[in-house]
Amino acid sequence: MRSPQGVSNRLPRAVPARPKHNHVHAARTRAAYSLLFLALGLLASWQLPEAGFSIPLGPLTLFLVSAALAAIALLNPGRSGTEGRTWARLCSACLCCSIFLFALGWGHIKLREPVAPELTALIAQSSDQPIFRLTILDSPRTHPERASWTCLARVRAFVDDAGSTPINANIWLSARSSTPPRPGDRLIARGTFRPLEPPRNPGEFELQRWGTDRNIAGSFLVSSAALLRPDESRAALLESGANACRRALGALRARASDTVDALASHASPDARQLLRGLLLGENPPSPTEGLASFYQLGLAHILSISGFHLMVFAAASLFTLRLLGDLGRLEPILVGAVILLFLAIVPASSPLVRAATILLVLLGAECFGRRYDRLTLLLWTAVAVLLFRPSELWSLGFQLSFGLTAALLALAQRLSLRLFPPPLGVRPVGHWLWTPIRRATLALVVTGLLCWTLSAPWIASHVGIFNPLSIITGILITPVIVLALWVGYAALLLGLAVPPVADGAAPLASAIAELAVASARWWDSLPIAVIRVPPVSSLWALCATSLLAFWFVRARICRPLLLVLAMLLLAWGATEALLMGRLPPGLSARVYLLDEAPGRCTIIQSPAGADMLDAGSSSPKSQGRDLAQVARHLGAWRLHTLVLDPSDPNSISGAPEVIRTLRPANVVFACEGGSPTSESMGLIDLATRYGARVHVVSGTEEARRFLPDGLRETLPERSGSGRGMQIVDVPR
Repeated sequence: MRSPQGVSNRLPRAVPARPKHNHVHAARTRAAYSLLFLALGLLASWQLPEAGFSIPLGPLTLFLVSAALAAIALLNPGRSGTEGRTWARLCSACLCCSIFLFALGWGHIKLREPVAPELTALIAQSSDQPIFRLTILDSPRTHPERASWTCLARVRAFVDDAGSTPINANIWLSARSSTPPRPGDRLIARGTFRPLEPPRNPGEFELQRWGTDRNIAGSFLVSSAALLRPDESRAALLESGANACRRALGALRARASDTVDALASHASPDARQLLRGLLLGENPPSPTEGLASFYQLGLAHILSISGFHLMVFAAASLFTLRLLGDLGRLEPILVGAVILLFLAIVPASSPLVRAATILLVLLGAECFGRRYDRLTLLLWTAVAVLLFRPSELWSLGFQLSFGLTAALLALAQRLSLRLFPPPLGVRPVGHWLWTPIRRATLALVVTGLLCWTLSAPWIASHVGIFNPLSIITGILITPVIVLALWVGYAALLLGLAVPPVADGAAPLASAIAELAVASARWWDSLPIAVIRVPPVSSLWALCATSLLAFWFVRARICRPLLLVLAMLLLAWGATEALLMGRLPPGLSARVYLLDEAPGRCTIIQSPAGADMLDAGSSSPKSQGRDLAQVARHLGAWRLHTLVLDPSDPNSISGAPEVIRTLRPANVVFACEGGSPTSESMGLIDLATRYGARVHVVSGTEEARRFLPDGLRETLPERSGSGRGMQIVDVPR
């Protein structure tokens, strides 16, 4: 059939539409690359000197080169075509190199340069105990059993015969005195100064890096109250105003502490410690057995103030404000003010500061009415946190906080639609009560599944545990904790103004806390609640987390590529687990003599497994968390035998956490006469509860028959007074 004249019977050729520029994707890419290269630069600034590679350029030179590269990147002429794309890639590469070099120099300044080196020089020149002019920065933590207190203080000056030398550094102040000072008080103190030192054993917490980033020079011990006296010199105007603010905050926090004590007056010791941790952020160095169950179940974030508590507090405040009607832009301003009040009541720990920064940034964007992308703001917030505190890069809390929050923003909606798809073509009829409950339950399930899945490899690598019941325990215990927080926050805020309110709410708050502790202890008693896993590398954990995130994005588990990658990851992890702790050829055992003075601890690696002789810790208040961390780093993630001398405190100070974490198959108590002593009864009960076979023998010589062959007669001991762990190889 012929078409009419002038009309072609050909279909019009489709002209491909020019893709529009995705501004959100571009903004996310810029923020992600900035965060990546900033983190790489900070990591290199610490790891390169640790590996023996010196950085040839100083911080100032690195900053100048970084500025030159940034200037080149900003001189983009905006050309089009192939030449323009090439120039744009070159500018992007220059900008990434600029960020990396800046982070390299910034990390050297914040993490490597010593705090107040003139202070160490002045102390070295002084022949007597140093005298400092101090300002108390926070509320002291008292220790009634030892009649002492500790707090953070700022050194304003070093005092000697020549006068006062100005100093600007922070120290951990400890004093044997029954009368603690107030925040903002100015003191003159004489005592013993101890600078921050690098770790004495591999795997220990890097306290020197952490303290240098916070301008902490070391610790200062005042042995008597007579060595403390008020500083009567006149303070500057700004310092007087800052000290007045510190006193006001200290008084507010003291009143809040008294209110929580009244609120927990009907609770057991476990529940009382839980309430103080939930409402005031007190994280005890030696948790009770009830609170230890939260750690074992992977719910440690519940015990100490973190973003979880701040989110609950902000949600409760938002719910209360919305009962008053539509407040418009005033709503985020009021919620921000409530968050600042929360920060005034609770000491600002690192997790709390991270969460408050994220919330305040989002509230600020909402208040100004600008269009924004939450994931982009989160990435730039992480950049700001690393610039302010570079040591947070090594913090597991920082990694999980920002990583899981980014995963929730990017993947939660996709996963929710995949697991619970809405019916097509049917408009569901909502119910005023059940619909919000259903939505909250589904959101809790999706959030728990996503966070548990993505955090499991990372927690297994850093902590060495896998919680298969974490989703269930999180879903069941979290609502109880949220209810306790709502009741506790309401009673705390009202009790600050009207103290009898806290007494009236005490039975309800105590009952909720008791329910939470009882639930955690019951779940922890199940055999599969916590599975100990061998050490794996951080690189393996990163690849496993990336693979899981890839599965959430692609949404198909039966893809051949996904299955192949999963099998390779399993083979990689199994290989690392098998090779970890293996002895070199020709050795029958390897003995690690840890430096835990005044405690004693020896780890023995043999083909039969790992054994530990004595579990004395240099920090008895931690109950052995440092020992478990060092043992795991050395490959002793499970113990075959633990030998203890209950009569010696330097042998058992770290035994509780070693038994809980390393789960020894045999625990041997060397008691005089072969009968249990009063010091060993608590440890015997703890070892029996965790499935260990308990042996009580008479004397250390008989206890050594549980050690590997070749070490029963003579055991190596530390030689000399050198600092650090010593290794002794026992040949075949």
